[in-house]
Amino acid sequence: MLAVIALTGSLLFPGQALADGNANKQLCGLFAAKMGGADKTRYFSTTGDKILDGQLAAEGNRLSREFKVRPGLKIIQGNNAFAKGKTVVTGTRGTVALGRELLFGELDKNRRGWGGLVIAGIMAHEFAHIYQFFNGYRDRLLKGSNTVEPLELHADFLAGYHLGLKRREGSKMDIGAFMDGAYMIGDKNTHQYQHHGTPEERRRAVREGYRMGIQGVQVGVAAEKGVKVVGQIMKLRF
Repeated sequence: MLAVIALTGSLLFPGQALADGNANKQLCGLFAAKMGGADKTRYFSTTGDKILDGQLAAEGNRLSREFKVRPGLKIIQGNNAFAKGKTVVTGTRGTVALGRELLFGELDKNRRGWGGLVIAGIMAHEFAHIYQFFNGYRDRLLKGSNTVEPLELHADFLAGYHLGLKRREGSKMDIGAFMDGAYMIGDKNTHQYQHHGTPEERRRAVREGYRMGIQGVQVGVAAEKGVKVVGQIMKLRF
């Protein structure tokens, strides 16, 4: 069950049509999906489960408030998730897409009994990419880098930050469940452009962000701290 998200609310951006011709690069894709080219993705407005839809919408609304962004939230087929700077839902800015199989797969695995928490962390990672894109962090973090690792570790940090904010407000959780998920596997392919960070680096970024969330700082403060943490992890200067 997704009940550990512990929020209720109406659908995030229901009943709005998609615009055609939204070709753009993905800001992030699980399992290093190929980026660029025409957007041939088929988007859906429901997972097929009304309760899950409502919980995803509620979490998305919370993330929108915390990160001060308003992306469209859509469902796709597959075991993937991504963020785009391009808008596909009228009245929003940017897009977060969640794979139906990814969502139900994590709920079925229910890692450490916290399947819903894993989904909340995945959503936070993708909303973090939207925040990066519209606040100058994407270009700043990728400048001089041969991989997307700085961007991904920073999104991991902000995902941890979101979970920390939830913990600060009284939600019980085990962030280790999020870090156990396929989303946080990491890799050792340090010279490939789509390298997201090693497992150890990604876990450290989440833990550091979680500590910032518990402190209750605003997202701008957390984002700047995240840049410093990424620099420390990678031994780089931004």
